[in-house]
Amino acid sequence: MVFRLAGNREMAFSGALNSTIARKRYAIRTYGDAVNWILSNYATHATMANAYQDIITMKQQDSQAPTAFGRRV
Repeated sequence: MVFRLAGNREMAFSGALNSTIARKRYAIRTYGDAVNWILSNYATHATMANAYQDIITMKQQDSQAPTAFGRRV
């Protein structure tokens, strides 16, 4: 996934990287956290609906390893 942030969005993301939630030092700790943060802040409802539909209809191919399927999802 290629995504570039600039200006206020870049500052907001940087702030989220350095913020705290409860006792965790950083609010965004993993790639998945970063993706979720970007989507929750900037994705439209239509984009999220399409992504949700794509995810719930994904199927693991018979010859596909579970880890490969997990990465694809």
